[in-house]
Amino acid sequence: MILTAKELSLIQNFKNVIGVDEAGRGPLAGSIVAAAVALDHNMAEALAALKVNDSKKVSPKKREKLFAYIHDQKIPYFIAELSAHEIDLYGILPANVTVLKNARDGITASGYTIIDGRFAHPFNIENYQITVRADSTYIAVAAASIVAKVHRDRLMVNEDKKYPGYGFAIHKGYGTKSHIEAIHQFGPCELHRKTFEPVKSLLSAKR
Repeated sequence: MILTAKELSLIQNFKNVIGVDEAGRGPLAGSIVAAAVALDHNMAEALAALKVNDSKKVSPKKREKLFAYIHDQKIPYFIAELSAHEIDLYGILPANVTVLKNARDGITASGYTIIDGRFAHPFNIENYQITVRADSTYIAVAAASIVAKVHRDRLMVNEDKKYPGYGFAIHKGYGTKSHIEAIHQFGPCELHRKTFEPVKSLLSAKR
């Protein structure tokens, strides 16, 4: 990705652009994770040179390298999580909004905030916008998508050790054929979102 004239202008006017994005809205299991990353001009240029992009367009190996760079260079970031239980309790849309807000609130740096998505819910911050596919347009949001994705993937690899047999380390909780087959074979575990199909129907059938 390139540092666009629009993002550069925002950085010049507000000192920092703070990108916010989530990972894990759609899986059948695991937490939803959001990250906020604050970039000044030099940081944004450096990440552009490293070809940061939407996490879905970057290989797992490169995602890890980009995350390590963000961490090692002490680029300000904050990660927030909501568990599968909290997703079931609040619903996925409120959980998504809450985790994005929590990630943004964790950043102490001031600046202009860009949140990836499509939300009618207001965020209680000044100087922000909500933009669909912002992770493919803004360096700061792409960086946030990388941080959120890498963190969540690591969580799911660890969960695979606690709940073997479901393949969490491979599919990261998404509804792949092998994952759904495992749910039918072993039944849902604590990590599964009980309000998501087909988990919900399987639990109803057992009652």
